[in-house]
Amino acid sequence: MGYNDFGDFCYAHGALGDAFKSYVRTRDYCTTSKHIIQMCLSAILVSIKMGQFGNVTSYVCKAEQTPEALEPSTVAKLCCAAGLAHLEAKKYKLAARKFLEVGPELGDSYSENIVIDNTNFRDCWSWYLKLGSTRIIKFFMHGRHADQRNKTFQRVLQTGNEFDQDVRAMLLRANLLKHECNLNVSRKV
Repeated sequence: MGYNDFGDFCYAHGALGDAFKSYVRTRDYCTTSKHIIQMCLSAILVSIKMGQFGNVTSYVCKAEQTPEALEPSTVAKLCCAAGLAHLEAKKYKLAARKFLEVGPELGDSYSENIVIDNTNFRDCWSWYLKLGSTRIIKFFMHGRHADQRNKTFQRVLQTGNEFDQDVRAMLLRANLLKHECNLNVSRKV
């Protein structure tokens, strides 16, 4: 696989276009699913660095269509790359779904390849990797219903205020009745 070595050399020296061409040329010489996946991952990496996210989506699909089952770390890398492509295309819901599919097996193994310039997103991503996807999903599901809980809380406060007013009115009526009864009793004597 000489094209892989040449692609690695070009990538290391910053010639991303040449690296991409070399990685893509290995497609003709891929004899196993492992070779196809390695070619796709290399093409995805270079495409991300060049900002060509259409290529990312294409090679993610190609890697997912390999006949053999993919390793969990490879699936995580492909989901992460697809999420970045969706994020770049401003398809935030699809990006979020892809990022939620990223398992903890990714760890930091892809962090040297994908540099995220947005510090808030980077912090969120590291938080995600530490906590795991199920806890994050629960957190966002909880946050998703925050508006509904806020409305319910406001209705409870309103009902409490109305109840407080009704009780005060009843106490006032009771006191008035009590004093009127006492006044009526004192007038009779």
